[in-house]
Amino acid sequence: MTLAETIKEKLRTAFVDMLIVPCAVSAFDYWHRSAKKKMPEFIKQVVSLSESIQVGAVTREEIVQTFEEISRMQLEATWLKIKRRESEGVTFLDV
Repeated sequence: MTLAETIKEKLRTAFVDMLIVPCAVSAFDYWHRSAKKKMPEFIKQVVSLSESIQVGAVTREEIVQTFEEISRMQLEATWLKIKRRESEGVTFLDV
């Protein structure tokens, strides 16, 4: 396997992992009764948003800002640590 093929395969694996983890959490912890109904549209929207970011229709900065506002967590790249905003300080969650 060439380096380019290896990189492409690793990126494909990372994308699938990043899709499967939120889907599994949603299905098992939140939508256990309705996952079969909700999951296809959820996945379609995730892929659509990813494609929108890739073509520049939506910026990563916009998505990060929206995520931070909704979740009250802050993404920080020191290889991805997530800071949770708390009233008494900041907690780092290693991911």
